[in-house]
Amino acid sequence: MKFTPRFWTVAALTAFALSASLPTSLSAQTFDASSRAAQVMLGTGGRLGSTLATPPLSILLERGTANDFLKPGWTLGTSLALYSSGYKNTTGYTQYLSGSARFNVHFPIWDRWDTYAGLGLGVSLSPSWNAGLVANIGARYALSDPFYLAFEGGYGNSWLNVGLGARL
Repeated sequence: MKFTPRFWTVAALTAFALSASLPTSLSAQTFDASSRAAQVMLGTGGRLGSTLATPPLSILLERGTANDFLKPGWTLGTSLALYSSGYKNTTGYTQYLSGSARFNVHFPIWDRWDTYAGLGLGVSLSPSWNAGLVANIGARYALSDPFYLAFEGGYGNSWLNVGLGARL
């Protein structure tokens, strides 16, 4: 299955339209030191000289670590993520498996949104071992408790990820 840029544009517009049609009485999506979250996201992917064969899939687990980090109302979170994607290139098919450990700083901007930015260490497990820095910025939109829509962009397995999550 090939996911084109048009597919991702339609998917993003549909998600935003869905979120805009939800009732406004939902509570804010706050993240604090007692919070736990899990999310599954699909990414747009893209490696130069390769064609996406299977969409990047990521599974993220995060927990709050410290309230009022750097500024009142901001929360520090730690997360672990696993990523998988497959690409066709001139040498055939390659399945990539990687993971990351990172720190996210959650900061409130809008009601019903949990916005965050983070840095961490990523490790490629397959096809070869290597490590590097990962950076991300993301947002979670509160649906009905405990569920949320997740949007994340950054430097890692995929430039843009969209998915669903739940507060644990």
